[in-house]
Amino acid sequence: MNMTQINDFFIDKNRVDGITEEDYERVQPKIEAVAAAARTTTNSIYIIDYHKRNFLYSSENPMLAPVGLKDMGYSLYIDYVPKEEHAMLLEINHAGFEEFSRIDLANKMEFVISYDFHFIQNGRSRMVNHRLTPLALNSKGQLWLALASFSLSPRKHFGNVRMWRVTESGNGIVGNRDVREYSLVDGKWHDSTPIVLTETEQQLLMMSAQGYTTEEIASRLFRTADTMKYHRKKLFRKLGVESISEALATVMSSNVM
Repeated sequence: MNMTQINDFFIDKNRVDGITEEDYERVQPKIEAVAAAARTTTNSIYIIDYHKRNFLYSSENPMLAPVGLKDMGYSLYIDYVPKEEHAMLLEINHAGFEEFSRIDLANKMEFVISYDFHFIQNGRSRMVNHRLTPLALNSKGQLWLALASFSLSPRKHFGNVRMWRVTESGNGIVGNRDVREYSLVDGKWHDSTPIVLTETEQQLLMMSAQGYTTEEIASRLFRTADTMKYHRKKLFRKLGVESISEALATVMSSNVM
């Protein structure tokens, strides 16, 4: 079995040229904004630079990623991801950039790709959800900088590759469109329908996150406990989970409206 090399992650579709020092100065306010946002979350956040083929910035969250992440760059995926999942990461990298190249330039900045893999640190393996979205394009519309994040994943199996477009309507409501799922079985992207939660399901989740029991939620919403148990069962089925904690984690890491 061939050993995975850093250069394996770089293909023609993510080759970026023509970036100048002035361009790096121009995006400095974006980097500072990312750093500020990183201070407000427990996720590990970093910026991938496809021109220099390294990480331009990284937050330090030893719970999810090793200290010194910025200097590691792409060796992170080689040293901390199980070898049996390297081929999957390379396939997702190739398929993701192929799909991204087909997106209209006007919409490219709105897309997010998400997938799960195991991450091994201090001898412990955990499933993480990895998300990337464009931070800056070059003059040709190619991806130059990507904002990436790690969070714990509620799923039990790696993969779960999805790409979607995050849009905002005139009334300020954020929604997801153009949802696609990538199959590791047939190597193709397939159209998918975003999961849409009802108002009751949203209230159930939010109040559960606040620590309220099903009976307390029913009382506050002027429903019976049996009615709320019915909605909870429907919610679990919709999300493919078995507990309220899994439901909360899934909503936080998925394209759920």
